[in-house]
Amino acid sequence: MSSIEKDSTEEKKDKWYFYRRGDKLYDDEEYEDALQEFIKALELDPEFIDALHMTGVCLERLRKYDDAFFFYTKNISKDPNYTYSQYGAGNMMYRLRRYNQALEFFQKCVELEKDFTIGYNSLGLTFEKLGNIPRARDNLRKAVELDGSRDDFKENLSDLSKTKVNVIKKEKEGMRHYQQKEYAKALNAYDQIIISDPKNVEAWHMRGLQHEHLRNYTEALLNYTHAAKLDPKYFRSVLGMANMHFILGNLNLAKKHYSIVLKLDPNNQQATDNLKMIKERYQARVPSIYISYAAMDVYDFKINEVKDLLHQYGKFRKIYYYYIREDLNEHRSLYFDRILKCFDFIVVFFSSNTKSHTMKTAEWRAAMSSNKEILVIYEKIEDVPLILQKTYKGAYHIEYDHADIQDLAKEISVKISVYMKNKRLYEK
Repeated sequence: MSSIEKDSTEEKKDKWYFYRRGDKLYDDEEYEDALQEFIKALELDPEFIDALHMTGVCLERLRKYDDAFFFYTKNISKDPNYTYSQYGAGNMMYRLRRYNQALEFFQKCVELEKDFTIGYNSLGLTFEKLGNIPRARDNLRKAVELDGSRDDFKENLSDLSKTKVNVIKKEKEGMRHYQQKEYAKALNAYDQIIISDPKNVEAWHMRGLQHEHLRNYTEALLNYTHAAKLDPKYFRSVLGMANMHFILGNLNLAKKHYSIVLKLDPNNQQATDNLKMIKERYQARVPSIYISYAAMDVYDFKINEVKDLLHQYGKFRKIYYYYIREDLNEHRSLYFDRILKCFDFIVVFFSSNTKSHTMKTAEWRAAMSSNKEILVIYEKIEDVPLILQKTYKGAYHIEYDHADIQDLAKEISVKISVYMKNKRLYEK
């Protein structure tokens, strides 16, 4: 009979009974079973602070960092002077890369216990992540002074003095080049970081971002994937993976990774919008029209009228209309590529605002290379039609007058009907 089985027959099953069982299972590294025992102790006494703390510790061992943080902070709310729960909460924030919050908990630890060596060590590592090298060095030195027997403390201090300073310098260099849109130079800086620190998640992510801007989408995907493998909770890299799958046409994988992003960051608007676009376009299996317009100003209501009239005249009950109120000159072609992949037909409106007639060259190339049917619509004003016809060769052109909005809608409807019949997109 095991010691735990013997305990169950001889001891009164109060909160301490379950706590001792959990403690023994924890020492045996059976964290899942230990967790259940500590939870049983809490069921008998929800205010049992030691059980609250150990529940957090078990969840931390099981890498359930958000849940662990919940129990650590719950314990802190009952006993703010519980140093190890303060430390545990700080550790969870550090693991989740919320370094400013981690700093607050670690500082509280050393305030509560002036010789709390692991607190000073963690403070040093956190200051390092925040780029404050002098404070990092001071705290790492303090940890070594208090406990010179810890080789890991000495190693952390040594690393800071050697490679880490270079890494931080390269991080700043890479960010500077990135902000200046010098993506190749930024890429070189992040390469140097990875040589010094192969497990630097941020460097792998930023390396992917440079490749994305350089339109090396497959390379970007590989880098985002490696970053996400190093830290599955780093949602920015998972979002990068989803975006690259989207661009490369791997829509099932894009959908999968956008869903993961929303679990990690429920309010992420880009993941929400792109996932909605994929679902509406590909799950419904219906033809779709992308309607975009530039600088329409007071004529915005005409676009909605055109949309309604297209429903009326064309009876396109199965068409998804999508339009963006945004100056096309500010449209980033990189993201325009993604949008176009989800639509069958592109309709671009231009008004008499001459600034709106110069569509970004890169964006126009993206539209023309998308193999989509493109319709350019513009007002009847002097010289503008000729300019647009020269600029947008290969597109279908329609001139319009705001007084003839119904005729315009009819002509668009005819054009789309012919297109859909030719492509056999009408639903039978």
